[in-house]
Amino acid sequence: MRTIIVDSLPETVAPSKKDLPAMPFLQMATAESVQVGCSMKLCKNSSSHNFYSIACYYGPPPVKLYVPIYNPGQPCSQCRPGTECIEKLKICALKSFADRVNSQGK
Repeated sequence: MRTIIVDSLPETVAPSKKDLPAMPFLQMATAESVQVGCSMKLCKNSSSHNFYSIACYYGPPPVKLYVPIYNPGQPCSQCRPGTECIEKLKICALKSFADRVNSQGK
């Protein structure tokens, strides 16, 4: 299992080949990702070393080398059509989801 710790990100992130180990995180962090699906399975073997296998898929599109994963700016200042700001988190999300989250605190 890989653990990726990021204390802060620079103003822009454009992944290069040296960033390939961090691609799962970068795919999650890209402004273009609007879907995520994960699966987890307990894998048992003959020894006592059981483990969980976790796989996640993000969509669309995949992160591209040398292309910034987001544009700098104030949170929620560049929400795309069909998306809306989740005020508590200061992130853009699909409007139907953002509406549900934003209405929970009211």
